[in-house]
Amino acid sequence: MAPPMDQIRPPPPKFTEEDLPDLLGKVIIVTGASSGIGFELVQMLFTRRAKIYVCGRNPSAVKDAVVKIQRKHGQDLDSCGILQPLFFDLAEPETIVRAAMHFCTRETRLDVLIHNAGIMTPGPDKTTAKGYDLEMATNCLGPFLLTRCLEGRLKETATLVQSPGSVRVIWVAGMLAGVTLHEGFAWDEEAQCPSVLPSPIANYMQSKVGNTFLAHGFPEHLGPEILSLSVHPGFMKTKLQRSSPIALRAILKAFFKSARFGAYTEMFAAFSPEIKVVHNGGYITPWGRLGEIPERTVQHMSLSADSLSERFFNWCEEETKADVETFKASQAEQTVDD
Repeated sequence: MAPPMDQIRPPPPKFTEEDLPDLLGKVIIVTGASSGIGFELVQMLFTRRAKIYVCGRNPSAVKDAVVKIQRKHGQDLDSCGILQPLFFDLAEPETIVRAAMHFCTRETRLDVLIHNAGIMTPGPDKTTAKGYDLEMATNCLGPFLLTRCLEGRLKETATLVQSPGSVRVIWVAGMLAGVTLHEGFAWDEEAQCPSVLPSPIANYMQSKVGNTFLAHGFPEHLGPEILSLSVHPGFMKTKLQRSSPIALRAILKAFFKSARFGAYTEMFAAFSPEIKVVHNGGYITPWGRLGEIPERTVQHMSLSADSLSERFFNWCEEETKADVETFKASQAEQTVDD
């Protein structure tokens, strides 16, 4: 199947910062927010008075991003939002648990969780300290764990606001049509886990299919009123390609858009009133349009126990189980102390 041209050369964005409502009182988490799409998105949300947790693994980069945004809007800070740094590495689950604990001691609500962070083709045989493929850990397992730790706050917020579909979890995937494996995802039947693929691009795209599986699976766990959506943000020049070959980076630089356009896609997914409860588990395309998941991916997406998407979801559940229990224990202790 050829890649769809309307995702390679999309029409202009129809939902921009000018369309954002006042976000005063809303709490938003954006991962990978120190540069690229995340940084651009945070800037837009900041001008609408949201409280934003600016997340990243490098404390100095996150702090620099916060300072840069505040300085840019120095004359108007009184009419802007609040920026809070939050540090964790999506490949290191203990840091995710600590960050979630910290967040929950400070906040009683979470309106939108945007899984913007990710890595692409980090190099052959790159694994985490626990032996997971680095891309699968960073792009899927880490965001899964963060969502499971914060799902209590998401549910409490949905109950508080009584506005179905306003509380959302956004999973950044990619263009699935024409660029993924023929079957979309490779499963190791013997090990009962995702296969690690020899092709760097195929391995990366498999993790993006995984994000789509997770977006589809979480409504069953979060409830129908909390939207869980996967997003193809578009083709842009960002630090995501820093490990790509020099020739490829040159091509991307010549033809790709700025990161701001990807921020429009994610902003549409997170805040557009066009997206309703009926779209839960769905897919957003650049630069902010309701899209369709390709059939070769859809055929693996059902809630039956033997579907590939459900096996992948259950694998993520099992691999993060101990860390989720650690988080829950900390919350129980906090309740007792209170």
